[in-house]
Amino acid sequence: MSGLMVTRHAGGADVPAMFRIYNSALDDYFNVESVEYFMLQWPRGQFVAESVLGGTVGALSSYILDDRTVSVALLAVDPSSQGRGAGSAMLDALITECRMSGLPRIQLEARVTNARALSLYERKGFRRTEMLPSLYSDGGDGVRLVLDLGRGAAGSRPRPQPR
Repeated sequence: MSGLMVTRHAGGADVPAMFRIYNSALDDYFNVESVEYFMLQWPRGQFVAESVLGGTVGALSSYILDDRTVSVALLAVDPSSQGRGAGSAMLDALITECRMSGLPRIQLEARVTNARALSLYERKGFRRTEMLPSLYSDGGDGVRLVLDLGRGAAGSRPRPQPR
């Protein structure tokens, strides 16, 4: 990420900024209660990207779907800050959190027409697993992508072999 942004865990005070970003950058409308719901479900799975000049420029909300899988519910970057690494940095922060929490799988959905997002997710190692017809409120199709971090995510990093 650019030296002009930092990524951190989000808290309750970040909900208004997250709400603003989700509704300025995503096609569907999300209410404040949705953001608060995800915050309560898994506090460690909420992230924001901030400009060092002030202001939140990105937000990511995720939740634990089952004992192995984290689902990214919402990920957005303010349109004026897109393409500067905020989305990538928030995904990296989530991947690190999942590894530390022993959660070996991350899934998310994206519009099939969102080439920029799909390119980011595939660069991070996500693979397309399922087409989701009419996923979005306007009838737009989606695709599910999955990133497998390995068994017991905390132990998913390669370990040196004894000599």
